[in-house]
Amino acid sequence: MKAKRKKVEVVKIDLVTKKNEIKVLRVKLDKEQEKIKHLNEKLIALEKHKDQISTINNALNRSNTLLIKKMTKMEVQMDEAVGHAQIVRANAQKVG
Repeated sequence: MKAKRKKVEVVKIDLVTKKNEIKVLRVKLDKEQEKIKHLNEKLIALEKHKDQISTINNALNRSNTLLIKKMTKMEVQMDEAVGHAQIVRANAQKVG
């Protein structure tokens, strides 16, 4: 009878120990789940910033393309102006 009671007491102590281990593990799990939640929020924010940067980058690329086209057009106009200036100078030398 005493041996049986002792076994029951050992099982009860073991059960209490396991319950305490479960509580400790539950706290650790909750902390890790909170970390995961925080990391997921950061990931969402990073994705949002990535999308914003991509949008800005696309706008800058379009703007740069337009500026390059304008600069090319101005270069052509300047070449034409130089050509006209040379003609005017040649005519001025003939006259003068």
